[in-house]
Amino acid sequence: MDRGSLGSTVIGRGTKIDNLVQIAHNVKVGRHCIIVSQTGISGSSEVGDYVVMAGQVGVGEHARIEDRVIVGGQAGVLPGKIVRSGSIIWGTPSRPMSEYKKTIARMARLHDLAAKVKALAGQLDKRGISYPDKRERGAVTGPPSQVFVVNAVAASAGRYQRCAPQERCDLST
Repeated sequence: MDRGSLGSTVIGRGTKIDNLVQIAHNVKVGRHCIIVSQTGISGSSEVGDYVVMAGQVGVGEHARIEDRVIVGGQAGVLPGKIVRSGSIIWGTPSRPMSEYKKTIARMARLHDLAAKVKALAGQLDKRGISYPDKRERGAVTGPPSQVFVVNAVAASAGRYQRCAPQERCDLST
């Protein structure tokens, strides 16, 4: 725990601090908080009453965590962020728990999504339609006849474009 440089570092009554916790200068921690091992709270941050911080949480400088917040393990609270009272947050950067769980579920399905994109690219190849590579993202060309191009990304954004013969279709707009 660092001594305050411009003000005091204050730990509220009944707060439990595990080993390997770093509390920087001018931090104010409220009453009856639980701060678990390997958590770091940067300078001039404020932690409200009855806050629970799981292991390996990082709190950026000048952040404010209001009362009765739960911060999940390895969460990162960005500098200057205000976490509203009663929130449950997780992730880096920290997000509401419901959003974090959706993100984790989407990441678990990325492999299947990549396989679908590969299959769609194969179908485009069979039809003679080239799709953007790393050099020309957002552009699609077609065979000599008029082609109605539906790029997977453009379709999800609701953008379609009709291309004239031998013309390059730019879907980046």
